[in-house]
Amino acid sequence: MAAPTARRRWVWFFAVLAAFAVLWLTGFYVFRAYWQKQQLTRQRLDEARSLWDQNRPRDYDLTYTKKGSTEGKFVVKVRGGKVKDVTLDGRALTRDDRPLDPRFYPRYDMSGLFDDLDEFLKRDAEPGRQRSIALARFDPQDGHLLQYTRKVPGTSELIELTDIVLTPLPGEPAGKKARDERTPKP
Repeated sequence: MAAPTARRRWVWFFAVLAAFAVLWLTGFYVFRAYWQKQQLTRQRLDEARSLWDQNRPRDYDLTYTKKGSTEGKFVVKVRGGKVKDVTLDGRALTRDDRPLDPRFYPRYDMSGLFDDLDEFLKRDAEPGRQRSIALARFDPQDGHLLQYTRKVPGTSELIELTDIVLTPLPGEPAGKKARDERTPKP
């Protein structure tokens, strides 16, 4: 009687091993599909920017947390399609201990973030550049950025934009295109 019991144990061992292999392969392919869907490409960026250009509100507040060259929580106030105020961790932006010139404010709004992503894609496409990993998520309704991570493997170069919250102000008509300094005037 000992022989059939030992054989059953081996059968169970290989059945469990096969089940783990199937689970691992399934997980691998699900993760790979998710990864490819999140990877930032020129096409995904252009589609999101186009959606943003068509549907962005004229007046909104934008908050996001950035890790990288400058770190902290940014709060950006956009009124009439133009950036009126930017703070970092509750303080006015400064450069060399002087208040930042308001002409530089537009680089901190959503359109400015799109410009930064575009610049990183161009930089990463240059011949001889080390390949980077860039992942992004965009809002399906208006195209605004929800999350962004860019890492150059083997280096300390990392940029993360997280906790991105875009709050349109009340009374803003849906789908009305904002006009700002980047939109050519007729």
